[in-house]
Amino acid sequence: MENGKRRKRRQLSPEEKWEVFLEVTSQELSQADAARKWGVDVSVIIRLRALAKDAALAAFASAKPGRVDGGGRAGPVAGRQRPALRGVEGARGRVDVAPGKAALGLFGPVPPRVSGGDKLELLGLIDRAVAEGWAHARCCRVLDLADVRAHRWRRRLADTGTLEDRHAGGGAVHGLLAWEEQAILDLIEKWGWVDRSHRELAHRGSYTGKVFVSPSTILRVALKHKVELPGEPFRPRPVLPAMPQVPWERNRIWIWDATHFTRTKRVAYAIVDVVTRYWIGYLLTSEQTSTQAQLLFAKALEDQGLLGPDGLPPAPQDGLPVLVAWSDNGAEMTAADTRQFMALMAIAQHHGRPGTPTDQAHIESFYSHLKGDWPHLATIADPAALDTELARIRREYNTVRLHAGIGYVTPDDEHHGRGPRIRRARNTGLRRARADRIGHNRARKQ
Repeated sequence: MENGKRRKRRQLSPEEKWEVFLEVTSQELSQADAARKWGVDVSVIIRLRALAKDAALAAFASAKPGRVDGGGRAGPVAGRQRPALRGVEGARGRVDVAPGKAALGLFGPVPPRVSGGDKLELLGLIDRAVAEGWAHARCCRVLDLADVRAHRWRRRLADTGTLEDRHAGGGAVHGLLAWEEQAILDLIEKWGWVDRSHRELAHRGSYTGKVFVSPSTILRVALKHKVELPGEPFRPRPVLPAMPQVPWERNRIWIWDATHFTRTKRVAYAIVDVVTRYWIGYLLTSEQTSTQAQLLFAKALEDQGLLGPDGLPPAPQDGLPVLVAWSDNGAEMTAADTRQFMALMAIAQHHGRPGTPTDQAHIESFYSHLKGDWPHLATIADPAALDTELARIRREYNTVRLHAGIGYVTPDDEHHGRGPRIRRARNTGLRRARADRIGHNRARKQ
């Protein structure tokens, strides 16, 4: 303010704005110097440059492909000549413009890699603007293209006749050598049918000292040369035998197997009820024959009260086997004497698939918990002490340990019919406790 009066803001005419834009973009004056020269604020200069850039981009975006006459120059236009970057009017009264930057799908700075056609279009835009009086550097600034880059394109076009980028080429410094690739092919040819897989072939190469590469390199070279590795032989898994149809109730499906205790040099057979997870019985022995299988089942049948006065199980009312003996394919389990004994006792045998221990998951899980929950069993060296400890653990397993597979009740509860009642009591208790908590908390808030 001068003498208490507000200074009047200066209004620049369009011609003055254009002059300011040219002086600043050509770097003849800095923004601060241009503001002082024209008596305006620096923010006006900044807004002026942004406005000019936005207007140029909008003109490019609205441009349409046009035609030129035979001489390569744009046809005449009515009135004054328009700048080349805005287009020229053709002979038919329509505006003929070169493809704009936006029409090429380019926005903002020109990317580091563009196609040869896009480069030619950009150079054409620059040439037409220069023919209309634009400076080459100014055209490049409006297009967000480095001036030196456009000159490189022109030099490359003159030298090679194309603007397409060459392949990057090169390779990894740790790339495979030619003799190593040939050594891999020789290795596959000589040892392929022995080692069969690329993993073993890679170790075979280092084992013989021929080539030291990773398994993935062996596979990559084989794929490159279309060499098929034999691979592991296909071993079809046998079909799972059907389980004999018996009711899902206690003492109808028993699963049995053996485990070794190396310190005592003994084998422990065990029978577990699949339905109730009850540990039916066990036999600690030093041999694995059909005799041990017969002793194990005879004692288990007697303990469960499944034998009649004649020493044989009574015939079930449903006409089905007394029970199913589920096991793997051990020698004592598939022996002829064992089959005869099972048939005499009206017990149907069910065997899992060879090499598939998951078919007997119940008994495998049982032995895992037995040795995991009571690890001291593996340290006992006296067979009599081991037998005594197994008897104690069997009682604890059946009457104390809560089993997750049967709803966290003991196998003894489930085996003797108390499991459903205990589970119902827990659910009832949970509902009652929740109601009590709600009532108590609501009473406290009142």
